[in-house]
Amino acid sequence: MSTAQAIPATTQGIVILKDIMIVSGINSLVKIAHDKKIPLMALDQSSVEEGADFAIGVYEKEIGEQGADIAASILANESFCKANLITMKKMHLFINKKSVLDKSNMEKAGKKFYYTPELIGGEL
Repeated sequence: MSTAQAIPATTQGIVILKDIMIVSGINSLVKIAHDKKIPLMALDQSSVEEGADFAIGVYEKEIGEQGADIAASILANESFCKANLITMKKMHLFINKKSVLDKSNMEKAGKKFYYTPELIGGEL
């Protein structure tokens, strides 16, 4: 059974996680989602750049910066056990500017939930 055949006709949307196997096949998922007129939501900016309709997430650079801050505090002899769980403070709503979905409604929803809406490139 192909991926396209495995998606039930009643599917209202597809959510993909940032996983190397999923991301490596993003082009196939984009084509299937768009052929079936199903929104494709991701959790990372690069999937939107590859064609997903939108994502809620953070910039990879921000993850690295916060990780570096944690590493620096540990190297400065702060106890590893005292390092708190870090949550990302600024979430973004990455919107594919080439998506056929209603971008104005996505932007309004993003602002309502305090996500920073951002139109980025992408392929359709």
